Amino acid sequence: MKSEQTSTLRFFSRSVVFIVSIIFGFLSVQSGQPQNVDPPRPVLDFRCPTYALPGNTPIVLRAEIIGAKELYQLPGKPVTYKWELSNGKLLDGQGTGRATIDTSGITNNTISKIDVKLEVEGAAPEVEREKTCQLTIDHQCNASALFDEYGAGSSEEQKAHLDRFVAYLRQAGPEATAYIITYAGRSACYYEAEWRIKQIVAYLIKKHGLSQNRIALVDGGFRETWSVDLFVQAHGKCGPLPTPTLLRNDARVSGQCGDKCTDGL
Repeated sequence: MKSEQTSTLRFFSRSVVFIVSIIFGFLSVQSGQPQNVDPPRPVLDFRCPTYALPGNTPIVLRAEIIGAKELYQLPGKPVTYKWELSNGKLLDGQGTGRATIDTSGITNNTISKIDVKLEVEGAAPEVEREKTCQLTIDHQCNASALFDEYGAGSSEEQKAHLDRFVAYLRQAGPEATAYIITYAGRSACYYEAEWRIKQIVAYLIKKHGLSQNRIALVDGGFRETWSVDLFVQAHGKCGPLPTPTLLRNDARVSGQCGDKCTDGL
């Protein structure tokens, strides 16, 4: 009798394990996610523009550790940013994630290169401690003024802004370059700025036949509401810097843009 009870108990235990395995396997397939997922890891986000910048205006660079603060900040120790320049002058921002650089004292009359080194102190061990990039400064190029900007509106309103932009670009001459900076809003979808850039480029090429060689596209980061800034540089090849107003960690990002955003082109 005891042997039969033991066998029955073993059979029942195996059955439970089998059923639980099936359930978890089913849930794993339905969610499309593996059962073991690494937690999000904080990342040091610091980049320099890939195009030349004018030498007659201060340059603002931004850095941020992306991720939950409890994951990257050590208890009782603030995160600080140390900036080092190979040329130019750091006007302000030492110790913070926003540095302002003055290049007016550089005597070069054509193109200068500035190596920028950023070190982070006070962050968790898994955060990258150091990043470098290089700025290209064109001292003969003046900053281009903002031609137009737009945000939430109907598809036709957005297209009207872009139509005027292309007309002005063509009037500026064949050597003029268009700079398009897109910003996601405080409540954004994943890769929203990039998603809007793709929509704009598709419209400019399809409607106006504009060559991509004349367009410089920039993911500007985040503002309170999504927006697009339009610049035309008629002389030279220097472009504008993005001017975000929000840190990435202050924005709420969720959902796919194709499903969430109803105000696309």
